[in-house]
Amino acid sequence: MAIIFLLIFGMLVVHWTQTRTEPTFLKPAVDLLAPYIPGSAPIPAAPPRPPAAKSVKPVKR
Repeated sequence: MAIIFLLIFGMLVVHWTQTRTEPTFLKPAVDLLAPYIPGSAPIPAAPPRPPAAKSVKPVKR
């Protein structure tokens, strides 16, 4: 039971460190751990959109 509790608490600490949403009373502890836990990856840029197709007007005959 203690292992499960420690695992869940560890996941919460990593989440709090990456998102900086920790409770106020834990801020000093998370500040100490933050340099040792990797941050989240940057959001990748959206791929460029292809140019819009030009509409062709029908030819009258």
